[in-house]
Amino acid sequence: MRTRIALMMLMVAFCPAVVMAAPDSLLAGPETRIDTKPPEQTNQTTARFEFSALSAATSFRCTVDTDGPFGCRSPLSYGNLKAGTHNFCVFAVDSSGQAGNPACYSWTIEMTPPTVAISVPSSGEVVHTADPSIQGTTNEPSSTINVFIDDNAQSAGSVVADAAGNWTFNKPLGLSDGDHSVSATAMDPAGNVGTRSAKISFRVNANISDTTIAEHPQQVHSSRHSVFEFGSPTGATRFECQLDNAAAGFTDCDQVALFKNLSDGSHTLKVRAKDSAGNVDPTPVEFTWTVDTQSPPATCNPGEPGGEPQGGCASSGGQPTLVLSLLGGLFLVLTARRRRSS
Repeated sequence: MRTRIALMMLMVAFCPAVVMAAPDSLLAGPETRIDTKPPEQTNQTTARFEFSALSAATSFRCTVDTDGPFGCRSPLSYGNLKAGTHNFCVFAVDSSGQAGNPACYSWTIEMTPPTVAISVPSSGEVVHTADPSIQGTTNEPSSTINVFIDDNAQSAGSVVADAAGNWTFNKPLGLSDGDHSVSATAMDPAGNVGTRSAKISFRVNANISDTTIAEHPQQVHSSRHSVFEFGSPTGATRFECQLDNAAAGFTDCDQVALFKNLSDGSHTLKVRAKDSAGNVDPTPVEFTWTVDTQSPPATCNPGEPGGEPQGGCASSGGQPTLVLSLLGGLFLVLTARRRRSS
C-alpha cells in the first residue's frame, strides 16, 4: 500500500506528463479534479487551487513544481512564485490507502509589460475623414490595445492584436477639422499594461474638395482645340489638370481651360479641385474624348431658341478655329460668373 503511494508521489514529482497521459485504470483510488485554478497566463505571483475527489477520499497529496508531494487540503494557496511556467498536481487517497490518478495543471506567470507603436496615421499626416483608421503593432500577440485621442484620459475604444501583433482600430471617432493626436497602450493576456506610446500628431480635413466637369467637348471632336469648365460642390475655385498622363503630373489650370493644338486621336484629361488650404480632391474626375480632324464635321447645331449656343460651331465643310474656341471659352467664363453672381 505504502509502496503504491510512494510510487505515485515519485511519478507526480518527476514525471507529471506521463501520469496525465496514463490510462484511467493505472490506479484504483479516487479520481481527483481541480475546481479552481489561476488563469493560464497571469501576472500574479500567488496561486490558489480548489480541488475535490469524485469518490470518498481521506487525504490529498500535492506538488507545486519541484516542491512535494506533500499532504494538502483544499483550498491550497501558494505564494512568492517566480515568472515562468509552473505545474500543479494533486491526487486523492482513500481509506484503504489506494491512490487515485492525479489532476494536473500548468500556467505561466508573465511580468514584463508589452510595448505598442502606432504606424497609421503617420506624424504630420492630413486625413480626409472624421473617423481615421488607427493602426500599429505590439510585441505581445493577442494583447488588448486601448486607443487615446488627444489628451483624453478615457480610451476611445479597444481592439485585440492578431497572432503577429498587428492591430487596426476602425471605430467612429467624429473628430473635428484641425490638429489632433493619438496614442495607445497595450495589455497582454497576463494582465500587464505597458506605458502609453508616443503621441502621433495629425490633421483632420474632412471637408475635402470635390470636382466636377461642367463643360467639355463632344466625344468625337473635330477641332484641335478643346475648352473645359470645371466646378466644385464644396466651393473650390482652384484646379489642377493632367492631360494624357503627362510626366509633369498635375499642374495648375484655370476654371475655364483651353487645350490647344491637340493631335488627332484619343485624349484623357484628369482634373482635381484644390481648396484654400492646398488640399486636393483625392479622386480626380476624368474625361476622355477623340480629336478627329479628318472626317467631315457634323452640321452645326445652334441650340434651341433662347437656349445656350453650342460653342465651337463652324459652317458645313469647315473646322472650328482657335478664335472660335477662344470665343467659346470666353462665353463659358461669362456664364460661370453670371451663375456665381445670381
